[in-house]
Amino acid sequence: MPQTPKGALQVILLYCSMKKIFFLILFSFPVLLFGQRYIKGRVTDIISNKPIPMASLRLVGSDNTDIRVLTDSLGYYRIDSNHFSVKVKYILSARKDEYYNSDEREMVEPANNSKIDTITKNFVLKSLSDYTGCRFYSPVYFQKNSFSLSKGVEDTVLYIVYRLLNNNPTLIFAINGHADQKELHPMTISYKRAQACKDYLVSIGIDSARLVVKGWGDTKPIFKMEQINAVKTQSEKDSLLQMNRRAVFQVNGWGYSKK
Repeated sequence: MPQTPKGALQVILLYCSMKKIFFLILFSFPVLLFGQRYIKGRVTDIISNKPIPMASLRLVGSDNTDIRVLTDSLGYYRIDSNHFSVKVKYILSARKDEYYNSDEREMVEPANNSKIDTITKNFVLKSLSDYTGCRFYSPVYFQKNSFSLSKGVEDTVLYIVYRLLNNNPTLIFAINGHADQKELHPMTISYKRAQACKDYLVSIGIDSARLVVKGWGDTKPIFKMEQINAVKTQSEKDSLLQMNRRAVFQVNGWGYSKK
């Protein structure tokens, strides 16, 4: 049997060795070749900086992708996303009951699929207990002796309250109605103003049990009569009186549960 020349044997061995290395790389490190990617991060309490376990992360894509995962005991999460598409934009949000869940979200846009693309997105949430008693600085104002909502008012504070209630399913609000010192039947009309706000929120899907209504009459004015009488013109007086004709929203608790 003829022998393989020494030089040729070295070439064959080198070829086999390179082929073996190639297959080892191919099958041992698929992440490097195919761009497996994921999103990771942590959810913590904004005050204590402690991790929030069992927080829900949701990733929604413009292609109708909808992925949900929970944080672990240390507040960490990871979303494997081998089905990411370069041309799709994603919105990532975090939430948990008994925490304030705003509409703040993170935009995620993966890079080219041929690259390794690990994206880190951290979230901080604030406990609703820190908001108890918190009042909104933007009330709903009313015309004199009226409890009808003004046109377009639903696009202001009522819309904000609706979104907060919708995003935080255990949240309860108090609605406090107020009248000015020159209105007829101030206690009655102040209650009806708060009730008008409640009726509107209920009409767009909020459970009435999550809205506590109270009328205060003219007992808690922003401007007292001595302050109003101190201004010179009638238009100024009317403006100050109108500031007293209002309904104010206040966080009342976070213990609501649907029966």
